[in-house]
Amino acid sequence: MKNFNWGRGAFIIAYQAIFLAVLPFYLYYTPPSLALIIASLVVLTLTSFGIGVYHRHYSHLGYKLNPWIEPLFLFLGTAALEGSVWTWAHDHRMHHRFLDTDDDPYTVNKGFWHAHILWILEKSKGYDFPKYVPDLLKSKLLMFQHRHYLTLAFLSTVIIFLVVGSLTGEYLGAFVLAWWGRLFALHHLTGVVNSLAHYWGERTYSKEQSAVDNYLLAFFTTGEGYHNYHHTFPADYRNGIRWYHFDPNKWLIWTLSKLGLARGLRRHTTYVIQRKLLFADQQLFLTVLAGKALARKQELEARVQTLSLSLQEKLQRIKTLADERRAAFATRRKQLSRELHEVKRNMRKEWRQWYKLGRSILHTRATE
Repeated sequence: MKNFNWGRGAFIIAYQAIFLAVLPFYLYYTPPSLALIIASLVVLTLTSFGIGVYHRHYSHLGYKLNPWIEPLFLFLGTAALEGSVWTWAHDHRMHHRFLDTDDDPYTVNKGFWHAHILWILEKSKGYDFPKYVPDLLKSKLLMFQHRHYLTLAFLSTVIIFLVVGSLTGEYLGAFVLAWWGRLFALHHLTGVVNSLAHYWGERTYSKEQSAVDNYLLAFFTTGEGYHNYHHTFPADYRNGIRWYHFDPNKWLIWTLSKLGLARGLRRHTTYVIQRKLLFADQQLFLTVLAGKALARKQELEARVQTLSLSLQEKLQRIKTLADERRAAFATRRKQLSRELHEVKRNMRKEWRQWYKLGRSILHTRATE
């Protein structure tokens, strides 16, 4: 108990225990209206966007907010009761820097529940703001939020409670659902990104780390479930990079940029992403082959190396041609477009060979 944070820890345990005890009685004796349920879900989503700004804007500098809109999202993030931007970004940057080590504040190496919530109940080892968030220290707005965080957090949640209560006419319900229930849900949704998103899913881009991509988690966490991509390319303002990926934070940032309310959106090119995928697959295939006793091992290893090198060369060629085409005049641009199309067509054939080779390696028995 000597490492227990009595201030923060007691609050987290008490509010959740009381909420779970009170909720059944509230639902039985004063069931909420549909309007209150919708309002509470809207507030949950908005404050989740606030934490998204904590994450992608402040922690990773994936984009920049217009100064006129920044206070609104800072209000929403403050109302999430997850700490000031300075403390949140400090812990998160340490998480990325020391991922899967004991210096990671919410490392999964200490277990699922430690990463999910127990780390919050421990005493902090202290904050070295000049080392981890020197850029954020320059903001007077963030300094004000940090110094007056408890007051601002209380006021922001009271404002939300009063707004929801006045709109629905259900002040008790607004307190139980839009205040208590929202915090309960939001804190655990943030927790699953630290815990479940390091356990359950696919290591698409980086095989060596615990972070995984999980489409189901992305749905419930406004796009934060594509966690392996995020840990591989943390500065990218997107987590879900495909058009069909559910990533509301990405859509919000893109929309804000079109309205002139955000700028400097950082994203990795298809070339960089495909190279990373290729290297991750190559490492996996060679590691699997090294652990198998196969008569064809050397042949398969040579095939992996040869095909990987060919794909790397084509990826580089595509990048070069695309750059040249952008700078070329109309006649030369048509010629480069034809050449680019041909290289892409040949590369698609080799990708199919690569996937087929990978399946054969991963599913080949060690005795064959």
